[in-house]
Amino acid sequence: MKISKIALILGIVFMTTGTLRADVSLFGSVEQGLKVLDNGTAEVVANGTIIGAKFDLLPNVDSLDVATGPRVFGTLSADIDPSGANAITTRDAFIGIGLGDNIKVSLGRMQNIQDTISEATVGIFAEGVDLKSRNASRNSNTAKATISLGGVSVVGATIVDGSAGEEKLDSWEVGTSYSAFGLNLVTAYAKDENSGTRTILGGVNHTLGPITLGGIFEQDKTSSGTTTETATGVASITVGKNTLKAGYQNIFDGGADTYLGEAEHSFSSNASAFANVRAIRDTSDSEAYTVGFRLSF
Repeated sequence: MKISKIALILGIVFMTTGTLRADVSLFGSVEQGLKVLDNGTAEVVANGTIIGAKFDLLPNVDSLDVATGPRVFGTLSADIDPSGANAITTRDAFIGIGLGDNIKVSLGRMQNIQDTISEATVGIFAEGVDLKSRNASRNSNTAKATISLGGVSVVGATIVDGSAGEEKLDSWEVGTSYSAFGLNLVTAYAKDENSGTRTILGGVNHTLGPITLGGIFEQDKTSSGTTTETATGVASITVGKNTLKAGYQNIFDGGADTYLGEAEHSFSSNASAFANVRAIRDTSDSEAYTVGFRLSF
C-alpha cells in the first residue's frame, strides 16, 4: 500500500475518533518580480509564491479540558505559478503523530532531509532563488521519524513505492542536528537504492548579532565509483531595515560555479522589496537580475 494512502487512512481514523481540539493556521508567501536575463529577455516571475495550512489535533480531551494521548499534525500546501502550465502544484501533503515532545512520525509528501538541512544552514535567501543541496527535494510516498533530546535531533526517512514503482525501499536517509553555543551543526547520509548513489553531507550555521554565516559540503558517489563534491557558503548582515546577502556554490572538478547576491529592504516583518543577481559560470555563462516585492503571512 502506498504511503500516501496510509497517511489518508490515518488522518480519517484520528479525525473521526474521540473529542478533537484542533489548531489550524494558514501560511504563505507572495513574491512578484521583474527578471531580466543577460540576453535581454525579460519576464514577470512569481518565484516563492506559496499557500498552505498547518493543523495540530489533540484527539483526546478530558473533562478538565486537558489534552492527553498522541498529537496529530500535518501540512497541506501548494506552489503557485500563475504563468506556468500548471498554475498550482502540490508542495507538501503529510500527516504525522507526535508522542510527547520528543518523538514524531509522519507520512506523505514532504521535504527530504537534505532539503531540511539546506534550509537550516544556508537558507538565507527567498524560496525562489535559494542556494541548496544539489539533492534537496520534496518527495511523495515518504515515511519520516524524528527523535529529539537535549538539543540533539536524529531523523530517518525513506521513500517507499517511489520512482521504481516497486514495493520496496527506493531510497533512504538519516540525519542529525546539534545546537550549542550559537552553532547549529548538521550531518546526513543518504542512499538511492535504485541508482546506487550514496551521499554524505555536513554543514554548520552561526548567527552573531546582525551577521549570519553558513555552509554545507556534500559528496555524491555513484555505484561505478564516480564522485561529485559540492561546497556552498552564504553570509548576510542586517543594518536597520536593510539586509545584504551573498552566496556561492561550487561543484568541484569542472562543475558550475554559482554566485548570488541580494539587497533587501523591509517595510515590516512581513513585507519587503528586493533586488538580486544570480550568475552561473560554466560552459555557458549566464546572469539573471531580478527586482520585486515579497509578502509573507
